[in-house]
Amino acid sequence: MAADDDSVKPKPPAPDQSPDGKPLGVPPSERVPPGITVAELIAAVGNLELPGDGFADALEAVQAAQPLAEMPD
Repeated sequence: MAADDDSVKPKPPAPDQSPDGKPLGVPPSERVPPGITVAELIAAVGNLELPGDGFADALEAVQAAQPLAEMPD
């Protein structure tokens, strides 16, 4: 059986490689430093204190002092 051009196909590049063999990106483990774990997040949130008296009034005053956002044309 003779091989023709249609029967021989080049191997596609790996998902993290461009067709010329260069890497497309850096793996996340090398880009982003490790953060906190889910367990650490839950522990930190559990240790938050509730806002004290006057918080709602202070928040309302701060929001009232901010100018209204203008709609773009």
